[in-house]
Formats: sequence, structure tokens, C-alpha cells
Amino acid sequence: MRLIAATLMFLSFNAFSFETVRFSYTDFGNDGFSRNYYSCDFAEAALESHLELLGASNISVSCFGGIQSWGVTPVSLSASFDVPTATAENHTRMTQVRLESADRFETACFFHTKLLTQLLKLFPNAVTRAKRTSCFDNRTRWNYDLNVYL
Repeated sequence: MRLIAATLMFLSFNAFSFETVRFSYTDFGNDGFSRNYYSCDFAEAALESHLELLGASNISVSCFGGIQSWGVTPVSLSASFDVPTATAENHTRMTQVRLESADRFETACFFHTKLLTQLLKLFPNAVTRAKRTSCFDNRTRWNYDLNVYL
């Protein structure tokens, strides 16, 4: 009987340690004095990478629009993923994560900072320690230093 109770408690703890979230984001590319367009491959890879670093699991990402052979439209992303319900008060472990521009000349500053502003609202387990998010143009370097609780 104790084994059954312990198993049920373990399963109920694990069943509620994640929350499934649906997310959608459209980038129209109107950034300051410039207009920027992105491909779906780029946008999907960026979103998936950010979600993994923030501790999401069961990630499913899709995209439409963006740069196409026939023209360009705003890039629209949708995703479904599980978010850890851990916070600074009830976490089991904490990891320091740095999200940053990967390359000096192709940083997509506007895209990443706007996307991360929306994403971080969904992750109670991620606390921003420092960030550089002011984009002068799309080549400006950006970064976020986070504590991610898991």
C-alpha cells in the first residue's frame, strides 16, 4: 500500500511540474527606420533554440510567411511546449543562461529582442539578471543573462 501511495505521489508531482503553453508571434519587420524580413527556417530555429535554453520541453514549432520565392510577408510563428512551473522559491536547481547574438554582422537584433520579450512573459522559471536590448539597427549586438530554475 505504501508503494502505491508513493508511486501516486511521485506521478502527481511529475504530472504538475510542467504547464503546456501555446504561443503565437508575428513579426511585421517594421523596426525603427528599417524594414526587416526573415525566412521561416531562421525564425523556427531561433524560437526553438530560445525555448530549449529556457527549459521548455515537448516543443512543436511551425511557421508561415516570411521570405518566399514569390515575395515576402510577415513571418508568423506558432508553438506548443511545456513550461517548467519551478520558480525561485520552489526550484530544485538553477542554471545561468546567456542568450546572445551569435555573429557580429548577422544578429537580427530586432527580431530576437521582440521575440524574447514575448517569450519571457511565459516562463516564471526564468529571471532576467541583465540584458542589452537596445537595437540601433538590426546588426546591433544583444544579450540576456538569465537565471533559469528547473
